[in-house]
Amino acid sequence: MKQSQFYESENSRYQDYINQAILTNPNPFPRNPVASKDNLPQFCLGRTEEIGIIKNAIERVSNDPGNKSAWIPINGDGGTGKSTIALYVYNKIGSGESSDLDVDNLETAYINIPADPRYLKIQFLYKKIIEDLGKSPESYPYQLGFKFVKRICEILSNLDEIKDEFDRKFGNSWVKLSLSTNFTDFLMNIKKQAPKFSIELIEFINEYDFLIQSEIKLNLEYIQTLVQLCSDDKKNRRKACELILGNYLKDEQQARQLMENLINTINLLFNRNCILIIMDNLENLNPDKKTFKDFFLFFLFQICKPLS
Repeated sequence: MKQSQFYESENSRYQDYINQAILTNPNPFPRNPVASKDNLPQFCLGRTEEIGIIKNAIERVSNDPGNKSAWIPINGDGGTGKSTIALYVYNKIGSGESSDLDVDNLETAYINIPADPRYLKIQFLYKKIIEDLGKSPESYPYQLGFKFVKRICEILSNLDEIKDEFDRKFGNSWVKLSLSTNFTDFLMNIKKQAPKFSIELIEFINEYDFLIQSEIKLNLEYIQTLVQLCSDDKKNRRKACELILGNYLKDEQQARQLMENLINTINLLFNRNCILIIMDNLENLNPDKKTFKDFFLFFLFQICKPLS
């Protein structure tokens, strides 16, 4: 396998940095050297094998036809570098230094679990994940909606049973809208050329829901919310954004559905996709057995599958 930035030997890669910034610096660690999200590690010496295990897991998940996830435990005593490894990988992916990975799309979220079992809930986890995906929590839902609308229109325009009807209703406007390269451009084109596009698209989806849901593993209400993110109406867009952010969650059941819909949406957008969710400091928890069991059963059997 070709050695690259993400995977090559850290010892040789950072030799000059170590000599200049550490060995010749009287105070190389002016801040607390403990790795955290506010103090991301720039190098990770002697952990090539562990980083390679994570890299291989990412590629295996992205190439899995079932688009499932893998649970990768990092075990060890306190101070042995568990967080450093996880945050190093998080930092490299976030800074774009993961081009050697054989995936179409890779997204990552880091969650520092508080030492309180009350936070061991899907509601808390979902909100933290959605906050950390993308460049900002406020823009991510809109980007997700933009990508989803482009993808669902592509699907509708190729379904034999309804492609002629889709072309008749949206052909002229969609040819122009499909050329948009980002959410802002897409929304401006909607305002100028097809202000009723989202309303008409939702009506079309409702009319042919029995066909659409056989192609897409999303419930109808969630599909409508994603389309509303591209609405010409600001209030509708904002309400849809709040829903995706999880601001209206009332219980764990709703949170589970929202989590599953989010993952299914991202999997729909990319053929070879991986969402890397890092949950740190789980060892600090001392929850009751039922809470812990319910939480991880959801991930292991509904969202994830263990590496074999």
